[in-house]
Amino acid sequence: MEWNSLKTKLHVEPVVLSEDDVRSATTYLPMLHKQALIEQLTNGCIEKVEVKPNDFQPIPPRYQEDGFAKSLICRAVLVSFYLNLYELPGLFKDKPEFEFSMHDYDRFATIPIQLEQMRKSEDVEISQRATAILTDYAEFEQQLNLSVSNYIRSHNDVCLRVVQMMNMQSSPESIQNALAELRRIQGEIENGAKKVEEAKASAEETNNSEETGKAGG
Repeated sequence: MEWNSLKTKLHVEPVVLSEDDVRSATTYLPMLHKQALIEQLTNGCIEKVEVKPNDFQPIPPRYQEDGFAKSLICRAVLVSFYLNLYELPGLFKDKPEFEFSMHDYDRFATIPIQLEQMRKSEDVEISQRATAILTDYAEFEQQLNLSVSNYIRSHNDVCLRVVQMMNMQSSPESIQNALAELRRIQGEIENGAKKVEEAKASAEETNNSEETGKAGG
């Protein structure tokens, strides 16, 4: 999408967080809940990059973090599972659906800033709850970052990629190509051996003729 076509969409009306929102928010997600969310969301933070094959063999894809996707996911968790301002009903279906768009992100973009401001509130309850939300959410982000990092490191492991490359070379088509090449080489070897035998036979015949001539003389 061209920048000029985006100019009319620069302004987004932000969601304003109220003290009642903070009072009714979840200040702590149990570890089991964090674990379930991270297991469900990690793949969505990963981008699979196809690598252009060279002239000799296919190359396995590599994996990297998708920064935009991870930002969407983290903001969705904050406003859905902590602040209860948004619902993600399809997240835990058999075929998960993540229904949180970039427009939704923009609407909730200032939520962390508003929570930081509420930490300084003179209302002790609001201050403590805002602090608790941000602290626990930071722990969730840390665990998600670790999960994403582990996924990328394990899937980009050199040894694993070598094995994948070998498996890719072992496709039926690759095997057929290898067999055809083997037959060609075998044919060349057999033809070469045949020529050597013919040359030896010709040389022996010539020697025999020469010896016969000498004996007759």
